[in-house]
Amino acid sequence: MVSNNSSFDLIQSNLRKKMMHLYNNNLFKKQNYLKYLNILNQTQYYSEQEIYELKYDKIVKLLRFCSKHNPFYQELIERLKIRISNIKDIESFEEILPIITKSEIQKNSHKLHSKFIAYPPEYQNSTGGSTGNPLNFFQDRYYHTWTFADRLRHFQWCDWHLWEKKAYIWGSHKDYMNFKDRKLQGFRELVSGEIFLNSFSMDQNKMQSFYNKLTKFQPKILIGYANALNTFAQFLEKNNFDCSHFKFNIQSAAENLYPEMRNTIERMFQTNVFNSYGSREISSIAHECKYKDGLHISEEIRHVEIKKEKENSEIGHIILTDLVNYTFPFIRYQNEDIGEFSNHKCKCGRNLKRLKTIHGRKSDFMPTPSGKLAHSLFFTFLFYHQTSILDFQVIQDRLDHIQINYVFNQNSTQEKLKKLKTKIIKIIKKDLDHQLNVSFNEVKSIPSLASGKRKCIISNLDFSI
Repeated sequence: MVSNNSSFDLIQSNLRKKMMHLYNNNLFKKQNYLKYLNILNQTQYYSEQEIYELKYDKIVKLLRFCSKHNPFYQELIERLKIRISNIKDIESFEEILPIITKSEIQKNSHKLHSKFIAYPPEYQNSTGGSTGNPLNFFQDRYYHTWTFADRLRHFQWCDWHLWEKKAYIWGSHKDYMNFKDRKLQGFRELVSGEIFLNSFSMDQNKMQSFYNKLTKFQPKILIGYANALNTFAQFLEKNNFDCSHFKFNIQSAAENLYPEMRNTIERMFQTNVFNSYGSREISSIAHECKYKDGLHISEEIRHVEIKKEKENSEIGHIILTDLVNYTFPFIRYQNEDIGEFSNHKCKCGRNLKRLKTIHGRKSDFMPTPSGKLAHSLFFTFLFYHQTSILDFQVIQDRLDHIQINYVFNQNSTQEKLKKLKTKIIKIIKKDLDHQLNVSFNEVKSIPSLASGKRKCIISNLDFSI
């Protein structure tokens, strides 16, 4: 006998299947997500040469449009005497077009907004501004349709099907507002099969609520910030919650997913965690397949370069070109992330290039007096498997000094805390830099950024990678 909940879930699933059928038959002609999804599912198995030619054609098409309709690139092309006909391949594109930075975009945002909107409507968007300088820009229908189709492809790599339920542990105001009206939220959950769990302030009561909602909703995929997923998994593990009834895979997004975090999340939920890479200004850049051997770049809609600063290093700044945003072009955009390519072929058979790893943003590093660069992961590991500190953040205002703000676990003791502090200082001086001085500062809580994300380290110094 089928339960009432199972019957209702079946009705919802059939409803979503019928909606997908309408999309497939192009009854919603302005947003053919599934048409583009079908294209992406084919092109990912193109040969490397075919993908290269597809990408090159899109680069030239974008540049020709910009030369006619985008004030910033019209001036740039004229000033540098660039002839698009001289761009014979992707290599010459990378040589001829200059790199553009976030600050340059901020200064020229009015010029970067194209005069002619080829794919209306357009939508205004902005980054969270974690550095204090938010970036405002526009995205058009063409961008949103291709990007959404690519997200669906990535969900499929997580073994999710179009009619199955999704749950989000997310924290951006921009996304949260779309879910905020409770009257509409129930209808959205019914039609789209999605629930949204707000990660802005994840206290114990809220995480208990997350568990209850996920238990009731039973999604087939859980999508969330890496840190939020890790914090949630740690809470469930610490309090001995039973997660054996969950049958979802997990997609980690918007932040770096480090090995220890992946291990914690997979151990608690007994499932697969898939890493993804994207940003607010250019979403859906790369994603893991089931082999988890690097992140496949969405080359049909994004072009990625690695700008190496050191001759013998494979690591460098990530340079992005969005091939599907005509209303506000991002062409050879340096987004402050650090990464490296993978050079061997993936077992999955896809010929999309891969990022071996994302080392994080420049803001995930801090300099030391001896010239080393300390990654946030170094400090994260310091606080694993201890019970005296619930949360922490490292602040650097001088090259030779860091302050560790921490939240004390009231269930611990001052004696244990003192021993932990001594141990941490010893490890930092031994394994990182003996010239680095450390102080501790107890706080009631560690604040989140405006986006809802968390930063492990904050260096207020100017330095180069």
